[in-house]
Amino acid sequence: MGLLNPGARSEGGQRLYVAPELERLQQIVSLRQLGFGLDEIRTLLHRPEMSALEVVELHLSRVDERIADLTTLQHRLRLVSNQLRRGESTSFDVVSETVEMMTMVEKHYSPEQLEWLQRRREEVGETRIQEVEAEWPQLIDEVVAAIDRGIPPGDPHAQALARRWTELVREFTGSNQEIEGAVQRVWEVDGEQLVQQHGLNPRMSECAAYISQALAGSADA
Repeated sequence: MGLLNPGARSEGGQRLYVAPELERLQQIVSLRQLGFGLDEIRTLLHRPEMSALEVVELHLSRVDERIADLTTLQHRLRLVSNQLRRGESTSFDVVSETVEMMTMVEKHYSPEQLEWLQRRREEVGETRIQEVEAEWPQLIDEVVAAIDRGIPPGDPHAQALARRWTELVREFTGSNQEIEGAVQRVWEVDGEQLVQQHGLNPRMSECAAYISQALAGSADA
C-alpha cells in the first residue's frame, strides 16, 4: 500500500529499514491502536499539515458517534429481548413491531434518557411492568365511562381516576421531570400511532385531556 517503504536495499535485494522508517512504523502502529483503518492511516500520513490534536479529535468524534449508535442498538436489543421473553415468542412480527415503535420513540428521547429508562425498567421489575401494562387499559376504559356519564373533571370520582393515572405515569418515569416531558411530546406527536400499535382505546387523547382538566385544580397538577 505504500505505507512503509524501505530506506534502502542490500546487495542481495533485502529491504533495509532504518531510523526514519522505524519512526513511521511506530506512527502506523499507534494509529492502528487508536482504531484507524489502513486507508485512513495512509491519508493521514500524507497530510502533514494536520496536527496530532486534529487527528485525535477527529477520530474521537467518530468514536463518540459509534458509541451513541451502539448504545441505541443495545437498548433496542434489550427491549426486543424483554418483549420476546415475556411473550415466550420468537415471532419476527414482534421484533419488527418493537423496532418500529423504538424508532419512533427515539425521536423524542435522548440516548441518556433511554439509558435511564432501561435502568428504571430493571428497578421496577418485569412482574410489576406486566401488572401496569394490564392496568392501563382498565383505567382508560374507566375514564371513557366517566366521560360518557358526563362526570365533570372536578368530581371526586374524576379526581380519583386522575390520581391513579398520575401514579402509573410516575411509576414509569420515576418522577423524572425530563422523562415526563419526553412522554408528553411522544403522545402529542405520535399518539395516534401508539394507539394503533398497542391496540389502545381510540379515545386515548380525549382521556388524556380529561385527566389534565381533573389535575388542573388538584395537588397533583
